[in-house]
Amino acid sequence: MPSTLLENKLHNIHLGAEQLHLLLWRPKEVLSFWQVLGEASQQRGYREGRNIIGGKLQQDFGGGLCQLSSILYHLALIANLKIIERHHHSVDIYQESERFTPLGDDATVVFGYKDLRLENSLTVPLVLWLQIEGKTLTARLYAAAPINKQLVSFEREYGEAYVIVQALTDSGQVLANSCYTLAANKPSAANSHINSSYE
Repeated sequence: MPSTLLENKLHNIHLGAEQLHLLLWRPKEVLSFWQVLGEASQQRGYREGRNIIGGKLQQDFGGGLCQLSSILYHLALIANLKIIERHHHSVDIYQESERFTPLGDDATVVFGYKDLRLENSLTVPLVLWLQIEGKTLTARLYAAAPINKQLVSFEREYGEAYVIVQALTDSGQVLANSCYTLAANKPSAANSHINSSYE
């Protein structure tokens, strides 16, 4: 999204992606986002970017890295990997036309406090592949055997100042629950139930 900190955000995503690109992920191995990246500090080359801190948009070093953690979470959901630890954002700040993933498909990370930890629950090693071209981030999982992709849908229920989102398999199994406060300038949806899905 356009902002005065966009170049910093892209810089931070590039730094993080370099640490994750071509990572070998063995069966039963748990991938910890922060164990791979380390602290996103100024001393390690990260710049100030936009972060949600205490429910408000603020500036902090490493801003934008949640797009990396979110795309990893997205891959884990559709590859049916085991989610050990995942935290959703506290506030839904986007309008529907601005979303780059469905609401409920995010994973926020805060060093030393909130991590994204995923287990390779498949029987074959995986290789994580990341590419950034301009303002587009692409992530892939490579494996020695076919990965059965899982269809995931997101169902929303809106309240007056919040929205609850369930991530579901096509058989109705609940994968995750997320609850977001609606941004102050954002009215609740006119219809209380919205469904979106992707594969």
